[in-house]
Amino acid sequence: MELILTYPSDRRTDRRVVTARTDAAWTVWHQSPAGETRDRLRDAIWQFQDRADAGHNVSSIVGALDAAELNAHAEMLGEVDDVVTESQSGDAA
Repeated sequence: MELILTYPSDRRTDRRVVTARTDAAWTVWHQSPAGETRDRLRDAIWQFQDRADAGHNVSSIVGALDAAELNAHAEMLGEVDDVVTESQSGDAA
């Protein structure tokens, strides 16, 4: 028989994890350009926070937050790529 030890969830630890996760997402939100992607990230953060504040398990919604955050990063990288491309094409002329 296999014995698996698990530790009971500590609400203070859970709250710290949620706070750290939302703080990181808000940092990305502040850095991202205005637009639809930023709005989706804000909505995902709010849904995540609302679910956590209600005492529900956030594991079912963290995927949506991750996706929105990745999309915001991709949009920021796209803008950087556009600036670099413009700079390089100006150097070639």
